[in-house]
Amino acid sequence: MNVFDYSRWRCCSESAVYKAVRTHRISRRQKDGLIEVGKADADWERNTNVLMQRTAIESPEPEIPEADEIHMTLAEWDAALKAGFPSVVFE
Repeated sequence: MNVFDYSRWRCCSESAVYKAVRTHRISRRQKDGLIEVGKADADWERNTNVLMQRTAIESPEPEIPEADEIHMTLAEWDAALKAGFPSVVFE
């Protein structure tokens, strides 16, 4: 499999595959210049730090209060803006 196809297989960018090859996280290409998928997948899993992947840590969806749950006067809102929002609390 070529680098483009392997990057689609791994759901990552081509540059991520090139970097993995360059840093020896996955096996060097075969003689014909293609990547051996089974060996490369095993190397990728073994040699890649999950915490370094952008998709490894998903940010939680922010909780958005319903309109009737927001009880704040304009004066309170203005004070919160001036304070940098640390005092903003939705009930």
